[in-house]
Amino acid sequence: CQQLNQECFKADPALPVCDTTNGVCKACASDVECQGEGFVACSSGRCRGCNTSAECTRPDKPVCNKADSSCRGCTSDVECNTQLCNTGQNPLFKDGVVGQCADKTLVAWVDSNPGCVTAGADGTDTKPYCTVDSAINLSTVKYIYLKASGTPYAISAPITRELYIFGKGTDANATTMKAFTISSSTGKLTLSNVTIKDSNKNLLTCTAGTVSIIKSIVDGGTHGIDTSASCAEITIQQTKITNATGAGLSIAGGTKYTIVNSLITKTALSTDDVAILLRTTGTGKFAFNTVRSNGSGTSNVGGIDCGTSSKQLVNSVFYPNPSSSGTQFTGNCTLAKVVVGGDLTSLQGAIKEVPKYLTGSDASLDPADTACIDKAAPDPTVTTDFFGGVRPL
Repeated sequence: CQQLNQECFKADPALPVCDTTNGVCKACASDVECQGEGFVACSSGRCRGCNTSAECTRPDKPVCNKADSSCRGCTSDVECNTQLCNTGQNPLFKDGVVGQCADKTLVAWVDSNPGCVTAGADGTDTKPYCTVDSAINLSTVKYIYLKASGTPYAISAPITRELYIFGKGTDANATTMKAFTISSSTGKLTLSNVTIKDSNKNLLTCTAGTVSIIKSIVDGGTHGIDTSASCAEITIQQTKITNATGAGLSIAGGTKYTIVNSLITKTALSTDDVAILLRTTGTGKFAFNTVRSNGSGTSNVGGIDCGTSSKQLVNSVFYPNPSSSGTQFTGNCTLAKVVVGGDLTSLQGAIKEVPKYLTGSDASLDPADTACIDKAAPDPTVTTDFFGGVRPL
């Protein structure tokens, strides 16, 4: 027999444990032997299955499988009491092994609603902290849930370690954060399902460390996202950047970048003249993005400034970003399957057609569109679109 596959139990429930030394099945003598086979306890030589997930104490098998009362690994966030499962493909939780849930000591809840009670707060769902700083100040906390709230959350202290902050509302609009800065080389912040909204300042500034923003909204500000100096890396996925008075996205210094499945719209409304300042000397990826309706209409570019080092833009749409120069591009841009409607650019790789958007939509294509649909090249590393739909479709 072999251990860990319930081979013995299936052959004879009275002899549920494999004696690997002799290769024979035997009665259990301890709970540990049963837990090694996916059960929870030993009773009179027989292994007892679980009744609830609370009985499944092995970190790699936290879920009770009701079909056979055995403990198994988690397969989705909802199966974990901490709402974080290592599925092997979850970009927000990779600790431990596949099938493992996040330990509750790593997680804290925060509520900025006026009714939040500070006294007795312990960071649980029912007794959340009332400020993000309270959670950040606990060195054991790595994952922070922000409850839906009409009162914006604020981060006042520099982030100097790895943190993940999630909005727990029904969508990103339900959880708002004020502008903040990452300025430590040891800081590593991931944001998901939040809206960053403020005025007269850069909304997300990175001068050192790394930042990832996923499935979120960056609304307003002078610059939406601004990286410079020693900011090591910025990742932007499935995110909308809008309503900035200047560039929605400004990446400078030597920052590495990944900008995928995102929308930059209605930025550079009064300054910068361009939606994206991609002037970094760092390497990166710009793919499957829509850059639409940026610039004041009298600006020189409207779309993107690629700076002096070569930047390749792939599988994206630039239209309309009206410019006085007749092109939406400046700097050292190279294009590969990029729709540039209404543009006089002579850049190779430009698909010079006018895309058709759905009326009232920021960036969804009309099903009757012929300029963009089926024009992109497949990318095995990008398997979903802005809305989370399967790509290619």
